[in-house]
Amino acid sequence: MHSRILSPLAPLILALALACAPSAAARRQQSPAPKAIDPADMDLTVRPGEDFYRYANGNWVRKNPIPAGQSRWGAFDELDVRTAEKLRAILDETLRDAAAPKGSARQLLRDFYKSAMDTEAVERAGASPLKPYFERIDALRTKDELAALVGEFHKTVAPQAVFLYYRDADVENPGRRIAALRQGGLALPNRSYYLRDDAESAKLREQYRAHVERVFRLLGDSEADAKTNASAVLKVETALASHSLTREEERDPKLTFNRMTLAELQKAAPHFNWANYFAALGLPPTRPVNVVTPGFFRGLSEMTAGLPLAEWKTYLRWNVLKTNARLLSSDFVKENFDFFDRTLQGVTEMQPRWQMVQAEVESQLGWALGREYVARHFSPRAKERMLTMIGDIREAFARRIRALDWMGEETKRKALAKLDKITVNVGYPDRWPDLDGLDIRPDGYLANVVRVTRRDVERSIRKLGEPADRGEFGMTPQTVNAYYNPAENKIVFPAAILQPPVFHESFDRAVNYGGIGSVIAHEFTHAFDDEGSQYDGDGRLANWWTAEDLARFKEKQRLVVEQYSGYTALDGLRLNGELTVGENIADLGGVHVAFDAFEARQRREGRAPLIDGLTPEQRFFVAWARVWRVNMTPEAVRLKVNTSTTSYAPFRVNGPFSNHEGFIKAFGLKDGDPMVRPAAKRIRIW
Repeated sequence: MHSRILSPLAPLILALALACAPSAAARRQQSPAPKAIDPADMDLTVRPGEDFYRYANGNWVRKNPIPAGQSRWGAFDELDVRTAEKLRAILDETLRDAAAPKGSARQLLRDFYKSAMDTEAVERAGASPLKPYFERIDALRTKDELAALVGEFHKTVAPQAVFLYYRDADVENPGRRIAALRQGGLALPNRSYYLRDDAESAKLREQYRAHVERVFRLLGDSEADAKTNASAVLKVETALASHSLTREEERDPKLTFNRMTLAELQKAAPHFNWANYFAALGLPPTRPVNVVTPGFFRGLSEMTAGLPLAEWKTYLRWNVLKTNARLLSSDFVKENFDFFDRTLQGVTEMQPRWQMVQAEVESQLGWALGREYVARHFSPRAKERMLTMIGDIREAFARRIRALDWMGEETKRKALAKLDKITVNVGYPDRWPDLDGLDIRPDGYLANVVRVTRRDVERSIRKLGEPADRGEFGMTPQTVNAYYNPAENKIVFPAAILQPPVFHESFDRAVNYGGIGSVIAHEFTHAFDDEGSQYDGDGRLANWWTAEDLARFKEKQRLVVEQYSGYTALDGLRLNGELTVGENIADLGGVHVAFDAFEARQRREGRAPLIDGLTPEQRFFVAWARVWRVNMTPEAVRLKVNTSTTSYAPFRVNGPFSNHEGFIKAFGLKDGDPMVRPAAKRIRIW
C-alpha cells in the first residue's frame, strides 16, 4: 500500500469537471457477506507472543501458494483480482454497446479495449507502429535537437526517457500547481542496481544487458550491432544512475523542492538545451519549474556534453522500445516479461491477454472505467461507515496528541490545528475528471496510447498555476490503495479498498476498526511522519516545531530506524530502516490510534461478546494482521526490500504490535516473549 503521493511519476492527474455521481438507481452487484475472520486461516500451534503474523495467518499462507503469473499472493492481491474481474465484466459489456455516443466513457472504453484485444492486428503490426519515432531519432543531427526530441517523446512514446516531467504541488504556494522535473531514465528499479559491486548485482546487470541485446535483435539489428547497442544503453543508464539521489535522499522534501526559472535551469545545466525542451513539451518559457533533483540535472548536462550523439540515439531508441514493448507483437511482449517479470520478480507464467490489456485500460482511461465501476460496485452505506470511523479516528488522534509526554504545548497546538485541517475523500471524487479531448479509435492500439498521453500532458501544462482542488483524487476509484498528500494535507480512500478482508459492511466493529480503521489511522499518521511533519496544515513546507520538540521527535525516528533495521527478511537480507521509516511510523501510529478509537466506540455502544473464541480486542489485532498476509517469491522479496518504502509484510504486523501495550494486554503476553519489546525500548510517537 503506497500511502503517500508526493509526486506522481507516471500518471498525470486529470483536470476535474462537472459532478457526475452515480444515480441511486445504478445497478450494483451484491455478493454474499464474507466471514470476517476465519479461524481456519490461523495457526493456533504458534503462540501469539512468539510470532503474531504466523499465529494470525499461518494456515492461510500454507493454503495459498502464489498463482502462476504472479510474483506474490496476499490480501491486497485478492482485492486486485476481485476488482479486475468486475472491471473485465464492464469492459466486455462495452464491446456489446454499439450505440455508445462518441466521447462517452463507454465509447472510449469500448474502442480502446477493442484495439488492444485485436491480437491479429497487433501481431501483423509487430514493431512497425514505432517506425515514425525511430525515424525521428535517426534524423537527429545535434545535441540541441536531442533536447527537443526528449520533450516531444515525453508527451508521446517515452514519458520516462532521460528524466521525468510531471505536474506537482507548489509547497511554497499551497494550493497551486508547478511543473516538476525529476531524475529518471533508468530501466532497472533504482540507482543501486547499476552501482552495487556484489556478485548478485553484477549478474543481474549482465542479464539486463543480454535482454536489451535480444530486444534489439527482435527489431532487426545484426548480432554485432545489438551487442554494441546494449552496451551503450547500459553505459548511459549507469551514468544517469551515478548522478541520481538514493531512495532515502529522495524522501527528504527539503532536498527536493528547488524552484528555478528557465534561465536559472539553463545556467545550472548548460549543455542541455532547455529552451528547446520546453518548446517541444509545450511548457511556457515563463513558467518556473521545481527541479526536484538538481544534482542529477547537473550530471545530465555533463553527460550531454561528454557522450557521443550516437549513444544518445541508441539510448532513446531503447527507451521507445522498452516503454512500448507491452503494446507490440507477442515476441516483444514475451521478451519484456522474461526479464522484468520472470528474472526481476520470479513470476513463472505470463498473465492472459485480457489482464494485461485491462491494466493498460486502467492506466490510460482509468477515470472512464472508474465511473462505470462506482455505478455498479460502491455502496453509499460503506461510505457512511467509513465517515463514522474517520470521525472517531480523528478524535482519537487529537486525544493522543494532547496526552503526549514528549511534546510541548506550543507544538501540540499546531499539531492539532494541522490535524483539524486534514481533508479526507472517500470512494470517488465529487466532480469527475472530464473526458474532453480524448480521441480513441477501434484500431491502432499504440496510437490510442500515444493520443491519451499527449492529451494528458498538454492538459496538465494548461493547469499549471491554477488552484488545486482538494476534492481531486490522485487514484482512480477502482485502485486498491490509499494515500496521504502532505502538500495538500489530504487523505484519499478509493472505493476499491473497501472490500474484504480490509472492510465489509457486515463485519463486526472490531474487524473493521482493526482493518480499514488502522489503514485510516495509518494515513492520518503520515501527516506527522518524518516527511509529513515537515509540512504545515496548509501544505506549505515549513517548520512548525519548537527546536526541543523536533529534537525529541528525531530521536524517536532514530529508534524506529534501529528497530526495523534489525529485522531480516530472508537469507541475511535486512530491512532498510532508513528507507521505510515513514511507513513504519505510520503503521505504529495507525494501530495505536485506531485501537483507541475502537475502544472509545466500545465504551459508547457496549463491548461485543466473544466470537470464535476471540475477544473484541483480539479480533482487532488479528484483523490488522490479516490485511498483510502474503506469499512472495524470493525475487519479489528482494526487490521490495531494495526498493520499497514499506516494510516486508510480517514486520508490518510484528513491528508495531511489539510496541503496543493494548496488544500485550489483549493476549496476556509477558516480558521475555518475542513479541514483547522491553518496556524501556517500546516506541510511542503518536
